[in-house]
Amino acid sequence: MPLINEKTLLQNTVERILQIDKDPQHIFISIGTAHRDESLKQLESYNVDKMITEPERRNTASAIAYIIKYLEDKEKVESDSVILVCPSDHHIVPVSKYASCIQEGLQYAQE
Repeated sequence: MPLINEKTLLQNTVERILQIDKDPQHIFISIGTAHRDESLKQLESYNVDKMITEPERRNTASAIAYIIKYLEDKEKVESDSVILVCPSDHHIVPVSKYASCIQEGLQYAQE
């Protein structure tokens, strides 16, 4: 359901991420089973289709740990890779400043 503009918070989050990394195949969505199908529909036009369905609803830290384990085991992501976690229940403006801060943080994280 759109809240801020004509897009959902999930769509706005994906758009923010795509300003930082243009490749939608680098985006993995962690989602509860009940919301998976609707989320896939919302993200069709962005070519984002990598959904990690949480086996059981827990808190944010558990979801992040589960995603990292999935990325290491299934996607063969190196354990020292930089991963950006973006909850989809935030409204962030201006997006350009957000993207700039993330890029700066990425440089520090890679060092």
